[in-house]
Amino acid sequence: MIEELILEIIKNEKISSQEALVLRVEELSQEHVEQSTLSRKLKKLNIEKENGIYKLKEKKNFFSRQVIKYINISEPNLLIVKTIPGVANSIAIIIDNEIEAKSRLASEIAGTIAGDDTIFIAVKNPNKLHLARKQVEELIM
Repeated sequence: MIEELILEIIKNEKISSQEALVLRVEELSQEHVEQSTLSRKLKKLNIEKENGIYKLKEKKNFFSRQVIKYINISEPNLLIVKTIPGVANSIAIIIDNEIEAKSRLASEIAGTIAGDDTIFIAVKNPNKLHLARKQVEELIM
């Protein structure tokens, strides 16, 4: 609810400070919002200040399809990412950073193990294996 409201405000209004955004969110939601909570939500939503105004930054894919060869599902709860040699560890670090940042990916992924050209991704809930694959694809492809 708060995240959708923040996105709507950022898209439709020129907000130049977190204080102003907190006030606007509180006004529209009728709920108290801590500045620290707002700050975390801005980071999660990829909202940054540009020329003094908060704007939604489009996430850029980290790697091209030429770097990622494929992502396979290995039931009951593994994703296997095959890369060109030498980049699997870097990609696993990006996935792990998303987990540490408590992104939506964090709720699905338990962790990663990477070699030279292969990453094993452990999914917490086998029923969410396909959802986790989609989220990983969105992040790295």
